Amino acid sequence: MSTERIIEELTRRWLKAAASNDVEAVMALYHPAIRSFDAILALQVEGAPAYREHWKKCMASCPADPFSRCMTSKWKRPIPWRSVTA
Repeated sequence: MSTERIIEELTRRWLKAAASNDVEAVMALYHPAIRSFDAILALQVEGAPAYREHWKKCMASCPADPFSRCMTSKWKRPIPWRSVTA
């Protein structure tokens, strides 16, 4: 499998997990020693347990399918990798 296809598959899995508010599916895509930088809630999160809690808080504050609106550009066209969700 090419690197591009691997990235597309990982992106598709992340989008599906995020859109369905599936914290465990999101977390399955990250290394246990993750260090994440974010603009929502915590600016920096270290380690899988802390990142899981961060995601739970973010998902609790978002409506159902929170990422569907975010996956389009400001011109209302799908971003290039949107097709990997199909």
